[in-house]
Amino acid sequence: MEALAISAANLDIIEKNLKSVADELSGVINNVNQVNEEVNSVENKVSDLNDEIKSLVKEIRETTTITNARQSIMFNENIIQKKYGYYDTVRRVTEALLEAIENSSIHKNTLEELKEEILLNNPNYWLANSLAALSYWLLDDKENTYKELNNALKKDQAKTSIFFSLVNLKLKRINPSLNWLKKYLTLEDPYNLDKNFIVILDLVTSGIYGDEAKQLVLEKINLWFKRLACDNQLKEKQKVKWQEFLSTFKESDLAIPYIEKYSEDADLIKANLQTSAIYKNFYYYLENLMFNNNSNKSIEEILKNLIYDYESNEQVYQNDNLRNNLIIACNGDLQEADKLYKKQESATSKNQDLITLLSNIIINKDIFNLNVETQKVAISLLKDYIITNIKEEEKNIIDGPFYINVNNFVTKSSDGKNIDEVKNDLNAYVNNEFSEDDKDLIVLLIIINIIG
Repeated sequence: MEALAISAANLDIIEKNLKSVADELSGVINNVNQVNEEVNSVENKVSDLNDEIKSLVKEIRETTTITNARQSIMFNENIIQKKYGYYDTVRRVTEALLEAIENSSIHKNTLEELKEEILLNNPNYWLANSLAALSYWLLDDKENTYKELNNALKKDQAKTSIFFSLVNLKLKRINPSLNWLKKYLTLEDPYNLDKNFIVILDLVTSGIYGDEAKQLVLEKINLWFKRLACDNQLKEKQKVKWQEFLSTFKESDLAIPYIEKYSEDADLIKANLQTSAIYKNFYYYLENLMFNNNSNKSIEEILKNLIYDYESNEQVYQNDNLRNNLIIACNGDLQEADKLYKKQESATSKNQDLITLLSNIIINKDIFNLNVETQKVAISLLKDYIITNIKEEEKNIIDGPFYINVNNFVTKSSDGKNIDEVKNDLNAYVNNEFSEDDKDLIVLLIIINIIG
């Protein structure tokens, strides 16, 4: 009994000690949990702080980028003003003279002073000679008119020809206008068209130039197009251009949750559906282009654009200004600004072959903003290119069959046309697997699952 009492006493002590240890261990665990919570809290704060720092750095970088862009624009403008400021003077005077001609408010003394001052300060600028020729013409001085015309043509035949074609058109002198247009067309190379050609094409297709000019230009374009259509290198270039453009009409965010759940071929089906979407989306694009574009530029607007068109020696600074203005518009996002800049530069700033120009009329419609008739001309000439490239996209569609597995019911289809066969297979499956009471409900649920 005594041994039993001692053992009981020892057990009581051991129990108390264990309880004490347990209490201490519980305290330690509580402390550890508290530390974990504090560590998690610190980690969250550090994460939040890190996000704030990243956001701040991004904001500072974008602000700095915008500031640098604004400074670059100011720097370029100073260079342009110092080196080519006289260009703007000639441009403003030319615009004012054309307005004065239209309003019949020209004075002989003003013209005399004007032509001498312009020629004296701007000896190497085509528009200065064109302005002088126009002044001499108004003064009825034929000899000097022809002299300055020849000087202008020596410096820039294309711009001089367009200028006097538009001026005569503005003054309702149709025959001289048409003659200058013919001269301009003889200067043009379909492999290297002047960047102003698209403007003339837009005027001609709108009917402003008259039926004779429209027939003349469209016949020339058809002749050029047939010549370039035999160029395999151009064909390959257009193939790449159109494939890149058509790929933008794929539906990248297409959702097919039930097919993904019940078909191992979901990726292939999704890829086919995304490619098939090109037809619908491109059709809507063409429909919008053909029926919702009512842009018609006036002669005055086009003439002003020609007058203020940059010369090659100032173009590099103006291009840099364009990029910097896009950086500012994109809030310092260099990647987005460069993307927009390359798109606009490739579409407008360089001379292009006829087929590339026609493609750009369709692909970059928002940049050019041309009238519907010009769009129709481009589409009618390029229809074979468009159809060929759509068929190339069609080759990316993978043939089935594609399998669907719903709760051990397996069926297949290549294009969905065998719907009756699938229904029969489904009815047979339900008849074999389920009781009469379940059949109608099961069939309904499976069909809902398959079609999504």
